[in-house]
Amino acid sequence: MSYSIEKDYKTHFKLLLEDLKQQLLSAQSSLDILKGLVTDPGVVDVLNEYRGFFTPTIYAHRDLLFIKLFNAMDSDRRDPSLYRILKMVEQHTDLGPGLDILVLRNRLKKHKDIIRKIEDFRKTRAAHWDTEVAESIK
Repeated sequence: MSYSIEKDYKTHFKLLLEDLKQQLLSAQSSLDILKGLVTDPGVVDVLNEYRGFFTPTIYAHRDLLFIKLFNAMDSDRRDPSLYRILKMVEQHTDLGPGLDILVLRNRLKKHKDIIRKIEDFRKTRAAHWDTEVAESIK
């Protein structure tokens, strides 16, 4: 019986890691697109000329970037986030042999102000469009 419990938490951990990876990949994609849109002089000239058309796209990628970053850093125990991954590794040290969770938590605490600003942006500017869409689909 302990084998099935061990397998369950390891499977659950792998699924959480995959969800977290998807959040971070999505954030990276939005960041790459934003960098491409605002750093290439040729692209910037076109964007400026057709500002009304491209501005919503730029804002959508910016908002998605912050939404995905917040999701990955959310401290809600139900969400697949870095904090949840760390908690699982604390409970089952075999998931991350050699990891010093205290050091990782302290590194995260150093970025608390940035995380709070990302959360504020998500709550006020990104306006939870990701959760509203998910609720309307149900």
